[in-house]
Amino acid sequence: MGSASNSVSPGTVSIFGTYKNGVIDKFQDIKVGAEPGMIKFTNDCRTLLVANEGSAAESDDGTNVIDPEGSITILRFPGNDLSQTPNKITVNFNEFDSRSSEYESKGVRIPYKGSLGTGSSASTFSQSMEPEYITLNSDESLAYVTLQENNAIAVVNIGQGEVTEIYPLGQKDWSQLLFDSSDTDSEINLRSWPVSSLYQPDVVIYFKLNGEGYLAMVNEGKMLDYETSNGETWTESARGSEIISDNLLADNVSSNLQQALSDNNKLGRLQFSKVDGLNDLGKIEKLHFYGGRGWSIMRVKDMSQVYDSGDELERKHAEFLETVFNAESTPDSEMQTPSQLKDQKSDDLGPECESLAIGDVDGKKLFFIGVEGPSSIVTYSMGSSLQPQFESIYRAGGVNASFKSIYESRTSGDLEPEDLRFIQSDDSPTGKPLLLVTGTASGTVSLYEIVNEGNGGASTTQTSVWLIFMIMAANSIGIQMQRL
Repeated sequence: MGSASNSVSPGTVSIFGTYKNGVIDKFQDIKVGAEPGMIKFTNDCRTLLVANEGSAAESDDGTNVIDPEGSITILRFPGNDLSQTPNKITVNFNEFDSRSSEYESKGVRIPYKGSLGTGSSASTFSQSMEPEYITLNSDESLAYVTLQENNAIAVVNIGQGEVTEIYPLGQKDWSQLLFDSSDTDSEINLRSWPVSSLYQPDVVIYFKLNGEGYLAMVNEGKMLDYETSNGETWTESARGSEIISDNLLADNVSSNLQQALSDNNKLGRLQFSKVDGLNDLGKIEKLHFYGGRGWSIMRVKDMSQVYDSGDELERKHAEFLETVFNAESTPDSEMQTPSQLKDQKSDDLGPECESLAIGDVDGKKLFFIGVEGPSSIVTYSMGSSLQPQFESIYRAGGVNASFKSIYESRTSGDLEPEDLRFIQSDDSPTGKPLLLVTGTASGTVSLYEIVNEGNGGASTTQTSVWLIFMIMAANSIGIQMQRL
């Protein structure tokens, strides 16, 4: 799968056969929508769904920004032969264009409206939708698609090949929760502020509990900005101090909040939206920053939120992994250490929850969350009731040696755990459930084995030929390093 040389052009899905005699044959290339970013097969591998994000990008001549339509491509292969030409359906959002104002008033975000396009023409609703990730319900009749930048979820009827509804996700109130909003002190400083954030989930996974369907999602956050070669720029965000200096704030915002926005050790460094929470004069009267800094669960029956991790992930990192709390995962210099990048993302997306996997082990449903900045894996468990419990937090690799050193010694760990995949025991070569972890920045693939650790709990055993062996556990689900 890949985008064209220009991301606004149609992308390609390449279909390959299985590995055989040292060769993987390519069956065919299939054109799909602009900027394909995620694919999802049905269980029988006869239907493939592709999320085409369709982000706006600079035109070839560099004079303006082109915003292609976001879409979902459905490919249906005849029989079990993926070398045959599939039936292709492009699912777009055109039917919602005439209802753009209605959905925006409900909370579906349309941050970029085409101000850098040719003739400053506005983008349509369907151009503004940006599909990110796909999950399927249990009978594979419906697909749930995160629209990350739009802070919404689209429901697609796979049989009919159409979007049936779009649900906004709302905002998260932080007035009673703790978070670190500044990167200026290189320290942990968790405080409450009367501001909100946008959930903006990346990965979403459907699961069932007691016969009812739910969606679990990691709320990473994402902001847009565009620039053309001729010097035109557009961004949807501004730091708190910029909001004050650029006079973007409404007059009725409290003086205490204005003072905090002016202070880089408080809210002055935090990235806020310039397009949300505006009054009739276009001034910001309610402040929104990006990402939920955690994960949440929605009931699909009414698309209501039934659980959110609140501030727990940030607090647990402060407790168990304080040396890389809200850290950046990639250095400016190879001689920096992971611990020297501590706190660098507090003003941005905080812990930045990136990936998610769900598995059933010993009568419990386990949720594994990959956290990009500190490069950690957080485990939650859930029994028969809808009450997830924090179990453990784990980070592989060194934190006090330089990035150059940990790469050369192969002790980098899973830097930026971009994707997690649970492998049930029936499909496991060890006969035990496994967790597969890809580290984007470290360029690694690691394997974790989920095993019992007494008291009805489970642990995650990780093996990789270059990783150090260590033990770190919290509550009943911990991390135990050993070779498989």
